[in-house]
Amino acid sequence: MSSDIGKSIIAGNLVEFFDSLLYEAVSKKQKSCSPFALNYVSSVLANFHEADKFFVSRDSKLPILSDLLTEAADADVYRRISILRQMGDTSLMVSGYFSEALQRRLVDLSYYHQMGETAYSQLSGLSEANNVFDELSEEFVEFSGLVSEVFANLRLEGMSAMDILNHYTSKDSVAALKRLKALGIIPLQLNKDVASEDS
Repeated sequence: MSSDIGKSIIAGNLVEFFDSLLYEAVSKKQKSCSPFALNYVSSVLANFHEADKFFVSRDSKLPILSDLLTEAADADVYRRISILRQMGDTSLMVSGYFSEALQRRLVDLSYYHQMGETAYSQLSGLSEANNVFDELSEEFVEFSGLVSEVFANLRLEGMSAMDILNHYTSKDSVAALKRLKALGIIPLQLNKDVASEDS
């Protein structure tokens, strides 16, 4: 079996894997998303390991998305579609995967949300898959939140209760808190807050 065939099988399995995680996250939030949009996001997640699709170089510098937007405006239609997809997909992954870190940076989540919405909105007028890009643009913050939840849950997989507690304490992670509550563990500080509310 050639390496290309092997890669396509792995990518296919990853898309299915992320599909199931996204559907589970959507079900928990009781949200309505089209299967086409969810499948698109699953494909983006499955290709996240190919860092050059999202970063400038191996040192993981984030691209300046406003520069991509300017470049897209001057490009022919095929190049514009490619740039806008890179811009939208990058915004989605960065705002989802690095959501906690971005809260402490000068360029925050709202910047990536705005850039992602803009990119997918422009794509909807250029692509045959306009309904998918319309949905991704209009519900960008929601899809970013789903990506964030998927990655948060993946980080917690296989962690011991103590490791999850440490992760919650250091990151104030909502996903970690949910996992702790599912295990029947209420962190001490939270326990005090609940007690003070009851009194």
